[in-house]
Amino acid sequence: ARIFHSSAAAAPPPSSHHHSRWHDAKVTEVSSFRSLGAVTAVPASAVPPGAQVFPYTWRCTENPDRGNGKPPLRARFCMQGHLAHDKATNVSTAPVVSLKAIRAVTTAAAILEWDLRTEDFKRAYLQADRLPEPVYTRIPPEAGEPDSHVWAFNRPIYGKDDACRHFFFTQRKAILTTTDFTPSHIHDAVYYSPRLGALCTYSDDTYGAGLPPFMAKVDALMSSFRTHKSDVNDVRFAGVHISRTALGISTDGDKYPQRLARIPTPAGVPDDAPLLYPTVYKSVAASHLWIARITRPDRACDASLLCNKPTPTHGDAINLNKLTAFTRDNPLPLTYPRLDDSTLRIAAYADYSGSPQTPAHRHHQGHPIVATDASHLFALLHWESGRPRRTVHSTGGGELLALADALQDAVDIRALLAELLDRHIPISVYTTQPRPTTASSASRSPPSF
Repeated sequence: ARIFHSSAAAAPPPSSHHHSRWHDAKVTEVSSFRSLGAVTAVPASAVPPGAQVFPYTWRCTENPDRGNGKPPLRARFCMQGHLAHDKATNVSTAPVVSLKAIRAVTTAAAILEWDLRTEDFKRAYLQADRLPEPVYTRIPPEAGEPDSHVWAFNRPIYGKDDACRHFFFTQRKAILTTTDFTPSHIHDAVYYSPRLGALCTYSDDTYGAGLPPFMAKVDALMSSFRTHKSDVNDVRFAGVHISRTALGISTDGDKYPQRLARIPTPAGVPDDAPLLYPTVYKSVAASHLWIARITRPDRACDASLLCNKPTPTHGDAINLNKLTAFTRDNPLPLTYPRLDDSTLRIAAYADYSGSPQTPAHRHHQGHPIVATDASHLFALLHWESGRPRRTVHSTGGGELLALADALQDAVDIRALLAELLDRHIPISVYTTQPRPTTASSASRSPPSF
């Protein structure tokens, strides 16, 4: 029986991956498989009994501004891994660097005046170590293989749920065996040399910050992989645009605000009329939450209120459009100044709202965490806001719970900064109670702080 069946005779639309405009991009993708030695065509009869042969799909995208000389049309071959028989028992998670770790590294880079660099791997998963057993997929016609054959991949392939995990451990092995970098004891996917630099990994992207000797080691490490041209001192990593400025380092949401859609709000419709098609509303509102998460916390309040609308109305759509216009017209930068290393400290501010008489769903807590110095300039490192994770029966109990959560995140961040700067960094935690609390007074073991 034929393994591949051609599509219907009707001409597909240009957006469809069946359209002929994607042919050259598909051929480029197939050629990359062969050049990396990642795939072999074998007869379908040679597939071991019980082995699964996966169908595939193409993810085709067009972007005229990919950067680094990348072509505007890209076709990504993806096996349909969601159909895997062992999906329920397979470990698919892969560590990635957290946003608070990225901000901690950026803070250290501003203090120590490190260079910034990002690097993107070409066909990253195909550069992972060989698989113990091949993965079989059907073959697209662009490969020019016999219909009676299937592909046997000896490397992880896009669409397989554990592909990123395989690549992470390939990266980690290369970093630990070819450099003298130390893995962070607190944050996964962060490697560093004290006061010299740090390297963060996020799937197939890397973010490096350091002095020239450290970055030379990063260059030597990356030379063993196929990568795109690196960006320097004006970089994008994990959705965040990071650039060096005269005041230190600035971060923002880059082009995300300009991509927000406008919800249609025809005139004459009552404000309390429910939206006929609320999907676009919910997508845009959730995008605002994402932008606030990667940029700055003061943008999250309105977005959170507009997201919390199970049945959005015409009036909600008008308010969301106003928020979108405001977000587009007003920049979203955060500045990480050159703080004084000798007086550096971590400060966390915890707050709780609620009382025994207030309904539980209206209880709220949150905390921002900053790095600051004797000049009282600060770099915002992390923020949390949400409902308490457990029930409390008094305002004082809520304040203590918020204080504990703030201290936990502050210690987590301080540990990484202490590794990068190779020095002790004190912590102060404040609540709305009259007396400020220091980390040492909040702990039974002051020497640990």
